[in-house]
Amino acid sequence: MIKDRFFIEIKTSNSIDGNIALIKDLALRQNNFSESLEQKGLFVFDYEEKNVLYKYNLRTRDHTESVIIYCENNSIWINSYSRRYLGLFRRYNYKQWIKLLQLKTQ
Repeated sequence: MIKDRFFIEIKTSNSIDGNIALIKDLALRQNNFSESLEQKGLFVFDYEEKNVLYKYNLRTRDHTESVIIYCENNSIWINSYSRRYLGLFRRYNYKQWIKLLQLKTQ
């Protein structure tokens, strides 16, 4: 499956509804997320940075990182991608979500 290759799994002891409630609780203060209406437990968080300086050519560009979180029974899957490069680039928000979820699920 795609999630086994590209997503990182965070083990929990909650059911799918408990994991969804955890994500919604952590996202209360944010206005940059959307929840899928078709797939239960799928969330997308968009983070935008304006005028990011790239060191290799000293130009500034806007950067958008999307963090995808998928909830299942006893696990939460997480990944991120850059809308500009579709690669592993500036994954600050992704790493923060992993740390936060690991702290909350222990």
